[in-house]
Amino acid sequence: MQFDVAGRGTSAQNDEKQVWVGAHCFMLMRSVMLLKSAIG
Repeated sequence: MQFDVAGRGTSAQNDEKQVWVGAHCFMLMRSVMLLKSAIG
């Protein structure tokens, strides 16, 4: 997953966005894993 953040806001804001996206991706992956183990 990549976002075009060129020329938008400061680098700090861009870093914050990346952290937010990363955290949500991690939570999504984790819930999928838990679901698989629960079903499996």
